[in-house]
Amino acid sequence: MMFNDGEGVYNMVTEQERKPDCAVCSGKPVLFDCAASLTLSGLLEELKILPQFQLKDPSVTSVRPNGMPHTLYVK
Repeated sequence: MMFNDGEGVYNMVTEQERKPDCAVCSGKPVLFDCAASLTLSGLLEELKILPQFQLKDPSVTSVRPNGMPHTLYVK
């Protein structure tokens, strides 16, 4: 919204575009191959520097056997 004291209030709606291959927009899982020795800290650093991800502050969530999500934290 834009307010102009002399003219009034203007409201414009724009449709958001989605990229079908975007991990965030599509909600589809992204496969990521890594070494078995990679730590959680190392994985989060890789997600920051890899060009296909370019995440600023990534987080990791796993799913427990009962189906409940569980966020993993790095100390």
